[in-house]
Amino acid sequence: MLIDGEGYWLHSKNKEKSWAFMFGREDSFHKEFKTEWENISSLKNGQFINETGLFTFKNILINPADSQNAVKNSLYAVSYYPDDDINSLLFNARYKIWGSVVFLLLIGLLGSILLARATVANEKSRRENEVNKIRNLLLNSMREGVIGVDQSGLCTFINTAALNYLGYTEKECLKTNLHNLVHFKHPDGSNYPESECPTTKTLLDGHIHQGEDCLIKKDGTFFPVEMVGNPVVDHNGVSGAVLSFRDISDKIEADKQINLLKNFDKLTSLPNRKLLNEQIEKKLEEIKTQGQSAALISFDIDRFANINETIGHNSGNVLLVSLSERVKEIIRD
Repeated sequence: MLIDGEGYWLHSKNKEKSWAFMFGREDSFHKEFKTEWENISSLKNGQFINETGLFTFKNILINPADSQNAVKNSLYAVSYYPDDDINSLLFNARYKIWGSVVFLLLIGLLGSILLARATVANEKSRRENEVNKIRNLLLNSMREGVIGVDQSGLCTFINTAALNYLGYTEKECLKTNLHNLVHFKHPDGSNYPESECPTTKTLLDGHIHQGEDCLIKKDGTFFPVEMVGNPVVDHNGVSGAVLSFRDISDKIEADKQINLLKNFDKLTSLPNRKLLNEQIEKKLEEIKTQGQSAALISFDIDRFANINETIGHNSGNVLLVSLSERVKEIIRD
C-alpha cells in the first residue's frame, strides 16, 4: 500500500479506496487502521505486530531538502500480512496483561471521550478543507475542462479550464443542470434531448461514454469538443459523473486543411483527380443499384501548351484560374 503523510490511500489492493479522498469519500488507512497508523506515523520506519497482523513500513520523503512540512512531504510504503495463528498467540498473551490494567484504561477512556468528541469535529472539518484544497489544485492545473455532477445531473464542481472554455463563473454553474447549461440544442438549432446527453447516459447506465460533440458557451456560440463521461460509483451504485472535455477547433480546422490539400487543386481550388475518381466510383455504384443513368463530360483548352511555351507558365496559371472561376459560375457545386 502507498499512503500519504496524513493517512490517506494513494494505492491500495482495494481499488475503490485508492484516491477516494479526491471524490469526497472518507475511506482512509488512518481510520481503518487507526492504532497502526499512530505507530507508523510516529516510528517512520520499522515493523510491528498486533492483533490485526504484521505491518512492515518505510517512510519516503518526497523532497528531502524540505524539512519544514514533514507531513505533506512524506509517503509511506506499507505491507500488511494477517495471520490467524499469530493473532491467536498475541491475543492470549495480551488478555493476561490487559486484565490487570483494564480498569485504568476504562477510566482513561471515559475521561477522554468528551475531549475526543470536540476534536473529532474539528479534525473532520480540517480534513475536508485539506481534501478540497488538493482536489481543487489538481483540477485547476489540468488543461482539459472537468465538470462533476450529482445523481440529478446538477453541477457539483467545475475547474478553471472549463470555466474559461464556457465563459461562465463558478457561481453560475454550481447547482445548475449541466445539460440545460451547455448542451440543450444542436448547432443547427434543433432540440438536443437530455436522454442523448453523454453525461445523462453515464448517470443512467453507469458506463463510460465518449466521442465528439458541440457545447454552448455563455454567449450562445458553439465550439467542438472531444469529451468523456465517467461514472462515480460507491457502495450505493452510481452517485454522480465526471465530464472531461477539450476544445478541438484547431484539430477540425487542421483536418479541413488536410482534406483541401488531399482532394482539391492548390491553384484553382477545384476538385483534383483523386476526388474525381472517388465521385465517379460513387456515381457508378448508384447507377448499378438504382438503375440510373449519367454522362461524363470532359473538355480541354486548345493550344494550352503554346501559351506555356510562348508567354510562360505564370500566364498559363492565370488562364487556368480564370477558367476555373468561369466554370464555377455556370455549373452546380
